[in-house]
Formats: sequence, C-alpha cells, structure tokens
Amino acid sequence: MLLISHGNLINWFVTRALGAPPGSWMTLLDYHCGLSVLLLRSDRPAVLVAYNDVGHLPPDLRGVDLPAELRA
Repeated sequence: MLLISHGNLINWFVTRALGAPPGSWMTLLDYHCGLSVLLLRSDRPAVLVAYNDVGHLPPDLRGVDLPAELRA
C-alpha cells in the first residue's frame, strides 16, 4: 500500500503502528517530501524501515522551509 499524505497524518500512522503512546506523533519532526516506510505483516509487529528520509532530494530542498530564492 502506498500512502501519500501530510506529515502529521504520517506521523500519526507511524506512532500507532509502532504502539507509541497517544499524542506522541505531535513530537515528531517531518520534512517536506520525506519518505517513511512501515513493514506491516499480520503475523509480526510493525517494523519502521525508514522515517522521514529525504536522501532523494538535493540538499537545498531538504528541511521544513522553502528554498531561500522562494521565500518572500
């Protein structure tokens, strides 16, 4: 399954899948276009394979802000 969504919803799914305390999703940092991968199997606990990975982006596009040339 592929889920494309805003960071807060992804954070919620990740913490729920891992059994983290309610509300802990609000403490996670999410970058623009970060990739998170959960391995879900019916017979095993969820495994977080990658969280918020931005290695596919050039360094100037990694983070939570717009690139300098696009900021007002």
